[in-house]
Amino acid sequence: MGIRAVQVQLPASSTFAAVHDTIMALNRRADVDAIILERPVPHTLDADMLGSYITACKDVDNERRELGYAEGGLQMASQGIFHASPDVELDLALEGKDHRLAHPVKPQWLSEPPAVMQCTVAGVMHLLHRSQLLSTVSSGLTVVVGRSPQLGAPLARELVKANGTVVVCHSQSSKALLKTLCKMANLLVVAAGCPGLITKDMVKEGAVVINCGTTFSPSLNQLQPDVESDVEQVARFLTPTPHGVGPTCAAALTLNTLTLAEAAARRRHLEARHKQGPATGISCTKASCSSLAAIPQWEQSVCPTSGQTVMRRIFKRSSFASATQLIVDMTVLAERANHHPTLSLNPSRTCETDGGCDLVVELSTYSNKQITMADVALALRFDALA
Repeated sequence: MGIRAVQVQLPASSTFAAVHDTIMALNRRADVDAIILERPVPHTLDADMLGSYITACKDVDNERRELGYAEGGLQMASQGIFHASPDVELDLALEGKDHRLAHPVKPQWLSEPPAVMQCTVAGVMHLLHRSQLLSTVSSGLTVVVGRSPQLGAPLARELVKANGTVVVCHSQSSKALLKTLCKMANLLVVAAGCPGLITKDMVKEGAVVINCGTTFSPSLNQLQPDVESDVEQVARFLTPTPHGVGPTCAAALTLNTLTLAEAAARRRHLEARHKQGPATGISCTKASCSSLAAIPQWEQSVCPTSGQTVMRRIFKRSSFASATQLIVDMTVLAERANHHPTLSLNPSRTCETDGGCDLVVELSTYSNKQITMADVALALRFDALA
């Protein structure tokens, strides 16, 4: 599987509609698996709203899910600010239907996209882990300075999951309160975007300080950190600026891209399989017992309770993980075919010490009280998964 990066550069004078249309075009491209909106954007544009237009299955930095814009397009349409864009006019035509407005139509049988963590959040957590600093999270107070939905808020949640006692401050917190809380922190993570916000006298002796907030200064032609450099005199650990959390964030971006690309490849594979024609090799118009000769792996059996004739096959798997994945794939295929197979995991085993597991699949068209062509066709597709 190859992964190709595409960078789209727009003029600084681009309008909201132009950026929106570019995102929508990338959403529809089959050769693009991951999209990220680089910040900052010109002050005339709404970065959060633009991020909400990235389709979930390509949202490599978790923009729209974290921002909570499930229906960003509906809000934009209600404001009436887009009427020149053909893409938006097409999307507006979907209003009142079952599809989300202003997002590419996704077949209902497709599974939800894999969950990915914000790149900077994942980078910070990985940095703590690789530096053997995770014990600091649970050893005392953790203070996060910054509440943005891209970094501060989700990072605080992840630190709580790591057993941290977390307090969230921000640039509008009173200076006295901010200093008091920061002075108590064993772990101080700063992501406020306010140069020089944290000074030496605000940091506890021996604390771990991670600076994520940087602001570009045109006059100095360099990045200005939220944490003053003299903090390293009292801190046990201080990330440098620049290039402090950047490398781990870039690595997280690559891993997220790989995750989305693998999920997209699997969806394309399943979709191609769904588009296959009816089962071949079956000459009769109605499946019967003789039809099973074309699929010898399946055997005919009778349900002991209802007397229903069913097709039955046992799929042997080496682990529960592989059996679970097979169940997911079979469920997708069955739903697409509007079929309802019976799936049983290890129905006849008395213990789990033998290793592996057995997935028993039974097919029958219960409304007809017999095996039909629909059952045989679905059995052939299940065989392809094996």
